[in-house]
Amino acid sequence: MIGERRLNTCFTASWSRLRGAGVLSWALALGVMLGALTGPARAGDQFLLLNYTPCGAFSSSGSNSSNVMGYVATRFGAANQLSTLKVGVACIYLPGYRTVSSELANLTNDLAMAERLDVPILVQVDTETWLKESLLNWYDPEKAGYDTNKIADVEWYGWDPSTAVKLSWRNWGSPFRIGTTPNFLSANFQAYEKGIYDAFLPVVLQWYNNLPANKKWLFVGWKCGWESAINSNYRFFPNGNSYYGTTDNPPWSNNYQPLGYNAAQTAGIRTTGTITADDNAKIIGRHLTYLAKIALDAGLPRDKISVHGTIYSTAQQDENALVNSNGNPGATWYGGSGGLKSNTAFVQAVQTAKTSYGATGYGYGEFNLFTSDYNTWYSWFQNTLHGDPDCLYQALYNFNTMYGVSSVEQAMLDAMALYPVPPLSVVVDSPADAQMFIVGSSISATATVANGTSPYTVTFYTNCAEGAYAEAGITNSLPHTLDLGRLAIGTYGIYVSVTDNAGSTAVSTTNTFTVQVAPSDNTGSGGTIVYTDSSGLSPRSSPPYADGYVAHMFTDTGTSTLTVPCTVTASKRWCQVNSLSSGSGAGIARGRAV
Repeated sequence: MIGERRLNTCFTASWSRLRGAGVLSWALALGVMLGALTGPARAGDQFLLLNYTPCGAFSSSGSNSSNVMGYVATRFGAANQLSTLKVGVACIYLPGYRTVSSELANLTNDLAMAERLDVPILVQVDTETWLKESLLNWYDPEKAGYDTNKIADVEWYGWDPSTAVKLSWRNWGSPFRIGTTPNFLSANFQAYEKGIYDAFLPVVLQWYNNLPANKKWLFVGWKCGWESAINSNYRFFPNGNSYYGTTDNPPWSNNYQPLGYNAAQTAGIRTTGTITADDNAKIIGRHLTYLAKIALDAGLPRDKISVHGTIYSTAQQDENALVNSNGNPGATWYGGSGGLKSNTAFVQAVQTAKTSYGATGYGYGEFNLFTSDYNTWYSWFQNTLHGDPDCLYQALYNFNTMYGVSSVEQAMLDAMALYPVPPLSVVVDSPADAQMFIVGSSISATATVANGTSPYTVTFYTNCAEGAYAEAGITNSLPHTLDLGRLAIGTYGIYVSVTDNAGSTAVSTTNTFTVQVAPSDNTGSGGTIVYTDSSGLSPRSSPPYADGYVAHMFTDTGTSTLTVPCTVTASKRWCQVNSLSSGSGAGIARGRAV
């Protein structure tokens, strides 16, 4: 987060601020009918997420969840069912600020509410931004948790323990004092983080696994980190330790004492010299990789895991910090209407994440445009959300920017209307329409299903010679293939029907195919045989036979042979070799195009 631009992320809204949802806007209704004409469909959903903590304003009581999730369900619920752009929530849980038990209760409640109201949810469990002072207390014997060994678990502004910090500062709209800065890579701090994740991940995993298939889309994912960076959310100023025990604070400025030395030497990244941006990116990369691996090892799907850091000045730094094999990259954006896709270095890192590490896209860990202008937001939703096929989600900080603000709400509804969910569909891939088979050959049927909710039940139907269609077989898993066996001579039709896990159905068009004997006379409609021999003189095309049959004498001066089957290029059907003698290479290629 760019601290100077971020307001309080926790905002408890009253129901008096809710706007009536009524029916879908005329734009959404029109968009459902005309969406295919207004923009290309994108495979998969994309999410705008209202970011908040379940208990408002960092209080010990009160709940944002019922207000915000109720608002999303009321205002955007119907549109969410019809559009590939969806509105949901991004919830941050603070076990280091409150308690593990209270935040587990909040999480359990929120997951159940999200399922009940059909509200998509992104889960973030904080392990680094709000910490109890006792966790890292190496400096004050009068306070809980005091242990001088914890000096290894905090950051230093130099290479030896005498530079360990006691406190630091943060700026989220205005500066304020916080506790000491953790060493993200110390064994003790990582053990603390794993303990937190181990408490929360099973709750999320069980909930996700128990979701019916048609509701799996409600889990947007698990976000690791919280704009993880060095010298950002934890900033230390020159002589900063002298402020401990006083009420005074230094002025916020860019004249700070760089941190990261302890993490760098803990991980073997650097042990001498001056800490650099490259070093900081590597520190954050190892920190976020560690968190993402815990989530992956717990059983969450890789495409449901993302990290949240900041962007750097080079693609290599972005890659070092944000790209790993355990989850998708993500970063903060407060840089204007161009979005993260306008940052060349970040885009390059995302492409590396996709091509080399199995990433499926990236997320906006947080962002805001700080305006209520309809056109600005409409353009953003259309071009920067949907218009970026790599963008999986965007977490909107200061969600009250949108909550009940009619211009922003309508901009999102109108953008959603442009991109309706494509309907369930199915096609018969083989036998292809008008395909011919020689009697006695085994025939396989295949079908491809698109959209809808997996798993699918695919039923094949065939007939013969104007007869009634009958069920030929059913497949319930990929690939949707059915062995039709060896069919008798005749003309057949084939089509398939599909039912998805949500109960939707679709039927393919009908293909026809024939089963016949190989012709032995010189009658037919003509065509050209292209055959290949192994002498390197191929391919060769024969001239059409005057009677409509393709007949061609060929000779070979080497010891190669004709490779069969050859291909009839005019309406591919069949071809045969009447005679062929190896060595002398004499033979006739015949074929028929019907």
